[in-house]
Amino acid sequence: MAELILTYGGTGSFKTAQLLFLAKYAYKRWGKTTRLASCDGGGWKPLEPAVDAQLISPWSVSAIENPRSVLRKLSQGYWPKPFEKDGKKSLVLALDQQELRDKIGVVALEGLTSTANVIMRDALNKQLKVAGDEVQAKFEENVNLLVNGQPMTQAEKYSFAARGNYNDAQRAVYDICTNYRSLPVPLVYFSALESRGEEEDTGKTILGPAVIGKAVTSQVGSWVGDQIHAEDYFIEVPDPSHKLTPDEIKAGAKQRMMQQTKARYWFIRHPDTRTGMLFPAKPRVAPNMIPELLKIYPGGYFEPTPKAGIDAYLEVVDRLQAAAGGDLKEWMKQQDLAREAASKVGGTDAPKADPSLVKATMTGSVK
Repeated sequence: MAELILTYGGTGSFKTAQLLFLAKYAYKRWGKTTRLASCDGGGWKPLEPAVDAQLISPWSVSAIENPRSVLRKLSQGYWPKPFEKDGKKSLVLALDQQELRDKIGVVALEGLTSTANVIMRDALNKQLKVAGDEVQAKFEENVNLLVNGQPMTQAEKYSFAARGNYNDAQRAVYDICTNYRSLPVPLVYFSALESRGEEEDTGKTILGPAVIGKAVTSQVGSWVGDQIHAEDYFIEVPDPSHKLTPDEIKAGAKQRMMQQTKARYWFIRHPDTRTGMLFPAKPRVAPNMIPELLKIYPGGYFEPTPKAGIDAYLEVVDRLQAAAGGDLKEWMKQQDLAREAASKVGGTDAPKADPSLVKATMTGSVK
């Protein structure tokens, strides 16, 4: 069963670039490559060196026919493969479980927000009416075309979104995410934009990953393991192309500045600096190792650089998880020894409160 990682944040917060680090992490640890299904219109320009090196195999699904069905099959492990029959070449979706297990370390979907929008657009182009929707505005208009030198008339059809269409797209994305968890690969990587949604019961405004609509924002975190919020910010640095002359300096001319984008990748909940509302985030580390993780990243975030990012974070998490496993094995050994000693002296099986556990659950105000 795959581990699911979600990174969400604004455009320009280096979410796509993190896939390069994730692909390098997977190849370093397992010797396996990465697959990328991209629904984002921006494509994978930051990943082109890795694509050229065949470390990452990308496929754009933002403008294909029947995107909902294709995205479902990709989430089940299918991947495009050239096929030739009777001299005719085509591209088909093929499933090779052995290749997934042996050769693929990461399967990525960029991104959840675009996936929902692609599914919605396809439904509206097909004038799909979801059960329960009584009214749905439709647009139909004939257009005169010239095709292969022949005039023809073609009907353009479109419909406008009703509440059921939003619910349909949300459920489709949830179904796709759930399927990815069952793939026989170590890691699945999702990205998403950030959104201000609403709690289903209270209607309270909340922050989180954007899918489509507001109702599902609070639920996305339960679909994945790691949920990381990418928060971009800007710093001013001197423009290296602007050199002041000695006379300009004497006259008090100011150095021209430029803004550079930086990012913090939060793995714990943290407040929005403008509103005070909390952005959700969570790490995939044993609870007793969270203090150790915060010793390494005291602010609750890591900052990607051109050389490292999510790969360094995952290596830290792996080390802490291994330590947690060792601690549990030692704890189990001690419990076995204590149980054995009690049986030799006529101990009882009646439950007794462990003083150390009781103390660990007491607040400082309890005497």
